[in-house]
Amino acid sequence: MNKWVAGSMVTAVAVSVVGMIGGWNLVGGSAFLAGVILFGWFVNKFVWVRIPDQEMALVFNVETKAFVRYLLPGRHLLLFPLERLRERLSLTATVVRGKCLRAQTNGGITVTVDWSVTYVINPRTVTWELWPHMARILPHREEQLLRGHGNNIVSQVVSELPVKALTDKGSRGKFERQLRQRLGQRLVPFGFQIFRVIATKIEMPPPVQAALEAAHERQLFAYSEAMSLERLQKAVSRFSDADMERLLQLKQLHEMGQNGVALYVPTMMGVVQSGGRSPDGGQARESRSHNVAAGDSASGADGGQNDWLSVKH
Repeated sequence: MNKWVAGSMVTAVAVSVVGMIGGWNLVGGSAFLAGVILFGWFVNKFVWVRIPDQEMALVFNVETKAFVRYLLPGRHLLLFPLERLRERLSLTATVVRGKCLRAQTNGGITVTVDWSVTYVINPRTVTWELWPHMARILPHREEQLLRGHGNNIVSQVVSELPVKALTDKGSRGKFERQLRQRLGQRLVPFGFQIFRVIATKIEMPPPVQAALEAAHERQLFAYSEAMSLERLQKAVSRFSDADMERLLQLKQLHEMGQNGVALYVPTMMGVVQSGGRSPDGGQARESRSHNVAAGDSASGADGGQNDWLSVKH
Protein backbone atom coordinates (compact mmCIF):
# COMPACT_ATOMS: atom_id res chain seq x y z
CA MET A 1 0.00 0.00 0.00
CA ASN A 2 1.21 3.47 -0.84
CA LYS A 3 2.90 5.29 2.06
CA TRP A 4 0.75 8.36 1.63
CA VAL A 5 -2.47 6.37 1.82
CA ALA A 6 -1.25 4.40 4.80
CA GLY A 7 -0.19 7.56 6.57
CA SER A 8 -3.53 9.21 5.86
CA MET A 9 -5.41 6.24 7.23
CA VAL A 10 -3.36 6.21 10.41
CA THR A 11 -3.92 9.92 10.82
CA ALA A 12 -7.65 9.60 10.14
CA VAL A 13 -8.01 6.77 12.68
CA ALA A 14 -6.14 8.74 15.30
CA VAL A 15 -8.27 11.82 14.68
CA SER A 16 -11.46 9.76 14.78
CA VAL A 17 -10.49 8.19 18.10
CA VAL A 18 -9.73 11.60 19.55
CA GLY A 19 -13.00 12.92 18.20
CA MET A 20 -14.99 10.09 19.74
CA ILE A 21 -13.29 10.59 23.06
CA GLY A 22 -14.06 14.27 22.85
CA GLY A 23 -17.70 13.60 22.22
CA TRP A 24 -17.91 13.54 18.43
CA ASN A 25 -20.59 11.27 17.07
CA LEU A 26 -19.83 8.18 14.99
CA VAL A 27 -21.13 9.64 11.73
CA GLY A 28 -18.95 12.71 11.91
CA GLY A 29 -15.87 10.68 12.73
CA SER A 30 -16.45 8.28 9.81
CA ALA A 31 -16.95 11.16 7.40
CA PHE A 32 -13.77 12.79 8.55
CA LEU A 33 -11.91 9.50 8.17
CA ALA A 34 -13.18 9.05 4.64
CA GLY A 35 -12.22 12.62 3.78
CA VAL A 36 -8.67 12.18 5.00
CA ILE A 37 -8.24 8.96 3.03
CA LEU A 38 -9.64 10.54 -0.11
CA PHE A 39 -7.38 13.56 0.30
CA GLY A 40 -4.30 11.33 0.66
CA TRP A 41 -5.21 9.40 -2.46
CA PHE A 42 -5.81 12.61 -4.40
CA VAL A 43 -2.48 14.12 -3.41
CA ASN A 44 -0.63 10.91 -4.30
CA LYS A 45 -2.39 10.68 -7.66
CA PHE A 46 -2.38 14.25 -8.94
CA VAL A 47 -0.04 16.39 -6.83
CA TRP A 48 2.88 14.52 -5.25
CA VAL A 49 3.28 11.64 -7.73
CA ARG A 50 5.68 8.75 -7.52
CA ILE A 51 7.34 7.21 -10.62
CA PRO A 52 8.51 3.60 -10.05
CA ASP A 53 11.96 2.35 -10.89
CA GLN A 54 12.63 1.50 -14.57
CA GLU A 55 9.80 3.78 -15.67
CA MET A 56 9.35 7.35 -16.87
CA ALA A 57 6.25 9.53 -17.17
CA LEU A 58 5.14 12.26 -19.57
CA VAL A 59 3.40 15.36 -18.22
CA PHE A 60 0.94 17.37 -20.37
CA ASN A 61 -0.84 20.67 -19.90
CA VAL A 62 -4.50 20.05 -19.13
CA GLU A 63 -5.78 23.12 -20.95
CA THR A 64 -3.59 23.23 -24.10
CA LYS A 65 -2.85 19.45 -24.32
CA ALA A 66 0.76 20.34 -24.95
CA PHE A 67 3.72 18.34 -23.70
CA VAL A 68 5.33 19.95 -20.65
CA ARG A 69 8.13 17.67 -19.38
CA TYR A 70 9.14 14.10 -18.60
CA LEU A 71 9.62 12.60 -15.15
CA LEU A 72 12.26 10.03 -14.16
CA PRO A 73 11.89 7.52 -11.28
CA GLY A 74 11.23 9.17 -7.93
CA ARG A 75 8.79 11.68 -6.34
CA HIS A 76 7.69 14.74 -8.31
CA LEU A 77 5.37 17.68 -7.67
CA LEU A 78 2.75 18.50 -10.31
CA LEU A 79 1.12 21.90 -10.73
CA PHE A 80 -2.41 20.67 -10.28
CA PRO A 81 -4.81 21.41 -11.95
CA LEU A 82 -2.66 22.77 -14.83
CA GLU A 83 -0.47 19.68 -15.26
CA ARG A 84 -1.44 16.05 -15.48
CA LEU A 85 0.54 12.84 -15.85
CA ARG A 86 -0.80 11.08 -18.93
CA GLU A 87 1.68 8.44 -20.22
CA ARG A 88 4.20 6.07 -18.67
CA LEU A 89 7.08 4.44 -20.55
CA SER A 90 9.27 1.48 -19.63
CA LEU A 91 13.03 2.03 -19.33
CA THR A 92 13.92 -1.67 -19.36
CA ALA A 93 15.75 -3.32 -22.27
CA THR A 94 13.39 -4.27 -25.09
CA VAL A 95 13.81 -6.48 -28.18
CA VAL A 96 12.19 -5.66 -31.52
CA ARG A 97 12.36 -7.97 -34.56
CA GLY A 98 12.07 -6.96 -38.18
CA LYS A 99 12.37 -8.36 -41.71
CA CYS A 100 13.88 -6.42 -44.61
CA LEU A 101 12.45 -7.76 -47.88
CA ARG A 102 14.17 -7.59 -51.28
CA ALA A 103 17.30 -5.72 -50.28
CA GLN A 104 19.85 -5.65 -53.12
CA THR A 105 23.62 -6.05 -52.86
CA ASN A 106 25.98 -3.89 -54.91
CA GLY A 107 25.98 -6.70 -57.47
CA GLY A 108 22.22 -6.58 -57.90
CA ILE A 109 21.43 -9.80 -56.00
CA THR A 110 18.20 -9.69 -53.99
CA VAL A 111 18.36 -10.90 -50.38
CA THR A 112 15.96 -11.02 -47.44
CA VAL A 113 17.37 -10.23 -43.98
CA ASP A 114 15.70 -11.11 -40.67
CA TRP A 115 17.06 -8.99 -37.82
CA SER A 116 16.50 -8.13 -34.18
CA VAL A 117 17.61 -5.16 -32.07
CA THR A 118 17.96 -4.73 -28.31
CA TYR A 119 17.51 -1.18 -27.01
CA VAL A 120 16.40 1.05 -24.13
CA ILE A 121 14.74 4.45 -24.07
CA ASN A 122 17.09 7.20 -22.92
CA PRO A 123 15.08 10.44 -22.60
CA ARG A 124 18.18 12.55 -21.98
CA THR A 125 19.32 12.13 -25.60
CA VAL A 126 16.11 13.51 -27.09
CA THR A 127 16.47 17.12 -28.19
CA TRP A 128 13.92 19.47 -26.71
CA GLU A 129 12.61 20.40 -30.15
CA LEU A 130 11.67 16.78 -30.80
CA TRP A 131 10.01 16.10 -27.45
CA PRO A 132 6.52 17.37 -28.44
CA HIS A 133 6.54 14.83 -31.28
CA MET A 134 8.26 12.00 -29.42
CA ALA A 135 5.88 12.36 -26.45
CA ARG A 136 3.08 11.23 -28.76
CA ILE A 137 5.06 8.66 -30.76
CA LEU A 138 6.88 6.74 -28.02
CA PRO A 139 3.85 5.58 -26.00
CA HIS A 140 2.03 3.98 -28.95
CA ARG A 141 4.32 3.74 -32.02
CA GLU A 142 7.71 3.02 -30.50
CA GLU A 143 8.22 -0.36 -32.19
CA GLN A 144 6.79 0.87 -35.49
CA LEU A 145 9.30 3.73 -35.55
CA LEU A 146 12.23 1.47 -34.72
CA ARG A 147 11.20 -1.19 -37.24
CA GLY A 148 10.92 1.35 -40.06
CA HIS A 149 14.35 2.86 -39.44
CA GLY A 150 15.85 -0.60 -38.94
CA ASN A 151 14.66 -1.89 -42.32
CA ASN A 152 15.95 1.25 -44.01
CA ILE A 153 19.41 0.89 -42.44
CA VAL A 154 19.60 -2.81 -43.37
CA SER A 155 18.74 -1.98 -46.98
CA GLN A 156 21.42 0.73 -47.12
CA VAL A 157 24.18 -1.41 -45.66
CA VAL A 158 23.34 -4.39 -47.91
CA SER A 159 23.43 -2.15 -51.00
CA GLU A 160 27.07 -1.25 -50.21
CA LEU A 161 28.30 -4.85 -49.84
CA PRO A 162 28.96 -7.71 -52.27
CA VAL A 163 27.12 -10.95 -51.69
CA LYS A 164 30.32 -12.63 -50.43
CA ALA A 165 30.47 -10.09 -47.59
CA LEU A 166 27.17 -11.53 -46.34
CA THR A 167 27.98 -15.23 -46.74
CA ASP A 168 31.72 -15.69 -46.09
CA LYS A 169 32.88 -17.13 -42.79
CA GLY A 170 33.23 -14.39 -40.17
CA SER A 171 31.41 -11.78 -42.26
CA ARG A 172 28.17 -11.89 -40.25
CA GLY A 173 29.72 -10.19 -37.21
CA LYS A 174 31.12 -7.33 -39.31
CA PHE A 175 27.73 -6.87 -40.97
CA GLU A 176 26.00 -6.71 -37.57
CA ARG A 177 28.49 -4.15 -36.25
CA GLN A 178 27.82 -1.92 -39.24
CA LEU A 179 24.08 -2.17 -38.63
CA ARG A 180 24.46 -1.31 -34.93
CA GLN A 181 26.66 1.70 -35.65
CA ARG A 182 24.38 3.12 -38.35
CA LEU A 183 21.16 2.47 -36.45
CA GLY A 184 22.54 3.89 -33.22
CA GLN A 185 23.68 7.10 -34.88
CA ARG A 186 20.31 7.64 -36.52
CA LEU A 187 18.11 6.89 -33.48
CA VAL A 188 20.04 8.73 -30.76
CA PRO A 189 18.09 11.99 -31.33
CA PHE A 190 14.85 10.01 -30.90
CA GLY A 191 15.84 8.65 -27.49
CA PHE A 192 16.85 5.10 -28.53
CA GLN A 193 20.05 3.62 -27.13
CA ILE A 194 21.00 0.58 -29.22
CA PHE A 195 22.77 -2.25 -27.42
CA ARG A 196 22.90 -5.01 -30.03
CA VAL A 197 21.75 -5.83 -33.56
CA ILE A 198 21.59 -9.44 -34.76
CA ALA A 199 21.10 -10.60 -38.35
CA THR A 200 19.22 -13.78 -37.50
CA LYS A 201 18.76 -15.02 -41.08
CA ILE A 202 19.91 -14.05 -44.59
CA GLU A 203 17.98 -15.64 -47.45
CA MET A 204 18.99 -15.62 -51.13
CA PRO A 205 17.35 -16.91 -54.34
CA PRO A 206 17.92 -20.70 -54.79
CA PRO A 207 20.11 -20.32 -57.94
CA VAL A 208 22.38 -17.84 -56.16
CA GLN A 209 22.61 -20.08 -53.10
CA ALA A 210 23.53 -23.09 -55.28
CA ALA A 211 26.19 -21.07 -57.12
CA LEU A 212 27.71 -19.91 -53.83
CA GLU A 213 27.85 -23.48 -52.51
CA ALA A 214 29.53 -24.68 -55.72
CA ALA A 215 32.09 -21.86 -55.52
CA HIS A 216 32.79 -22.78 -51.90
CA GLU A 217 33.43 -26.41 -52.88
CA ARG A 218 35.81 -25.29 -55.64
CA GLN A 219 37.62 -23.10 -53.16
CA LEU A 220 38.06 -26.01 -50.77
CA PHE A 221 39.35 -28.24 -53.58
CA ALA A 222 41.83 -25.58 -54.73
CA TYR A 223 43.06 -25.18 -51.16
CA SER A 224 43.55 -28.95 -50.85
CA GLU A 225 45.50 -29.04 -54.13
CA ALA A 226 47.70 -26.14 -53.02
CA MET A 227 48.51 -27.88 -49.75
CA SER A 228 49.41 -31.10 -51.59
CA LEU A 229 51.68 -29.19 -53.97
CA GLU A 230 53.37 -27.46 -51.06
CA ARG A 231 54.07 -30.80 -49.35
CA LEU A 232 55.47 -32.19 -52.63
CA GLN A 233 57.77 -29.19 -53.05
CA LYS A 234 59.07 -29.65 -49.52
CA ALA A 235 59.78 -33.34 -50.20
CA VAL A 236 61.52 -32.64 -53.55
CA SER A 237 63.72 -29.94 -52.03
CA ARG A 238 65.46 -32.64 -49.93
CA PHE A 239 66.82 -34.53 -53.01
CA SER A 240 70.25 -33.83 -54.60
CA ASP A 241 70.84 -33.25 -58.32
CA ALA A 242 71.96 -36.87 -58.79
CA ASP A 243 68.79 -38.10 -57.08
CA MET A 244 66.70 -35.92 -59.36
CA GLU A 245 68.49 -37.30 -62.43
CA ARG A 246 67.75 -40.87 -61.36
CA LEU A 247 64.13 -39.97 -60.66
CA LEU A 248 63.82 -38.51 -64.16
CA GLN A 249 65.29 -41.67 -65.69
CA LEU A 250 62.87 -43.83 -63.71
CA LYS A 251 60.03 -41.60 -64.84
CA GLN A 252 61.09 -42.03 -68.48
CA LEU A 253 61.28 -45.81 -68.08
CA HIS A 254 57.83 -45.81 -66.45
CA GLU A 255 56.37 -43.75 -69.31
CA MET A 256 57.93 -46.06 -71.90
CA GLY A 257 56.42 -49.06 -70.13
CA GLN A 258 53.05 -47.34 -70.06
CA ASN A 259 53.29 -46.83 -73.86
CA GLY A 260 53.99 -50.51 -74.61
CA VAL A 261 57.78 -50.36 -75.05
CA ALA A 262 59.58 -53.58 -73.86
CA LEU A 263 63.13 -53.28 -72.52
CA TYR A 264 65.55 -56.27 -72.40
CA VAL A 265 68.40 -55.82 -69.93
CA PRO A 266 71.72 -57.59 -71.00
CA THR A 267 73.13 -60.39 -68.80
CA MET A 268 76.74 -60.97 -67.73
CA MET A 269 78.85 -63.52 -69.67
CA GLY A 270 80.95 -64.61 -66.76
CA VAL A 271 81.58 -64.11 -63.10
CA VAL A 272 84.24 -61.56 -62.27
CA GLN A 273 86.70 -63.05 -59.86
CA SER A 274 88.81 -61.22 -57.30
CA GLY A 275 91.78 -59.51 -58.93
CA GLY A 276 89.93 -59.14 -62.20
CA ARG A 277 91.00 -62.62 -63.68
CA SER A 278 89.17 -65.79 -64.64
CA PRO A 279 89.95 -69.19 -63.11
CA ASP A 280 92.31 -70.00 -66.07
CA GLY A 281 94.39 -66.88 -65.48
CA GLY A 282 92.87 -64.83 -68.28
CA GLN A 283 91.12 -61.53 -68.05
CA ALA A 284 87.54 -61.62 -66.81
CA ARG A 285 85.07 -61.23 -69.55
CA GLU A 286 83.04 -58.07 -69.67
CA SER A 287 79.42 -57.67 -70.39
CA ARG A 288 78.45 -58.78 -73.86
CA SER A 289 77.08 -55.31 -74.47
CA HIS A 290 80.69 -53.94 -74.28
CA ASN A 291 82.65 -56.88 -75.77
CA VAL A 292 80.92 -58.20 -78.85
CA ALA A 293 81.88 -56.60 -82.18
CA ALA A 294 79.37 -55.66 -84.81
CA GLY A 295 80.47 -58.55 -87.08
CA ASP A 296 80.42 -61.17 -84.28
CA SER A 297 76.76 -60.78 -83.37
CA ALA A 298 75.44 -63.42 -85.81
CA SER A 299 72.70 -65.67 -84.61
CA GLY A 300 73.42 -69.30 -83.54
CA ALA A 301 72.34 -72.39 -85.41
CA ASP A 302 69.16 -72.55 -83.37
CA GLY A 303 68.18 -69.01 -84.45
CA GLY A 304 68.67 -67.47 -80.95
CA GLN A 305 68.08 -63.81 -80.22
CA ASN A 306 70.67 -61.01 -80.37
CA ASP A 307 72.61 -60.47 -77.11
CA TRP A 308 72.56 -56.62 -77.40
CA LEU A 309 70.10 -54.43 -75.52
CA SER A 310 67.21 -54.68 -77.91
CA VAL A 311 64.02 -52.63 -78.07
CA LYS A 312 60.78 -54.07 -79.35
CA HIS A 313 57.86 -51.98 -80.44
